[in-house]
Amino acid sequence: MAVYRVEIAYDGAPYHGWQIQPNVPTIQGKVNAALTHIFGTPIHVGGASRTDAGVHAVGQVVSFAPPEGHRHMGRFELQRALNALLPDDISALRTDLIHELDHADRPFHARHCARGKIYSYRLWFNRIEDPFARRTHWAMRHPADEEVQARIKAAAERMLGTHDFAGFRASSCEAEKTVRHLYRVELIPPAAGHFSGRIIVQGTAFLKNMVRIIVGTLMDVGYGRIPPERIDQILQTGDRTLAGRTAPPHGLFLEEVFYPDFPWTQERWSSPPR
Repeated sequence: MAVYRVEIAYDGAPYHGWQIQPNVPTIQGKVNAALTHIFGTPIHVGGASRTDAGVHAVGQVVSFAPPEGHRHMGRFELQRALNALLPDDISALRTDLIHELDHADRPFHARHCARGKIYSYRLWFNRIEDPFARRTHWAMRHPADEEVQARIKAAAERMLGTHDFAGFRASSCEAEKTVRHLYRVELIPPAAGHFSGRIIVQGTAFLKNMVRIIVGTLMDVGYGRIPPERIDQILQTGDRTLAGRTAPPHGLFLEEVFYPDFPWTQERWSSPPR
């Protein structure tokens, strides 16, 4: 069974998140509408991540089955058609028709077949805000000196591995299981003479608001509001009140989704030939 895979990027600022909702603009709603127009029949895509309102993506992955009776479109044909219909703040970076099955003999599905994700959170370490970074960075208004970086590193290392992250999720999270595995939690500090830094979080899967709470907690640790040892207590008790702030959504980017069961390359940008 062939399935279309589409990798998209978007500016999440104007949207109420990924998941379709009545009477408000969403990323899924715009993609569904464009594909429905292309195929002339209702299309409902599944996404790898249900990003929150205001969250951005450079590597979101969606999938849908070709409508019965319709010919299969070539990768560049579908890419051109989608980008002609999508708004300027959503782009189809790559399209593929996937015929392979996963290790359980299931057809490709953007969410069910994902085996890991990378998020990055952008931070602005300066009292003076950059007007061009306001939509994409959380302004700290203080530098990330060596002491700040050392505290963040000490706290981040405590999050690595398999833990119960119940204390790092939103109160509205409905996940029944809260154990997750994190491979990487790392601060990339600003280069010399610059003010833009990032926190990279890579794991198997994530709870609602998990990355944003991790970032907010790391910033509170970095600036001395919370001791690094508090991380152990949060992981042991699952008490959200012990953790830090929930970082605002506009600094968060879904960077990449991993599908080791499938043989395609991780190339993203694939401009169609003229």
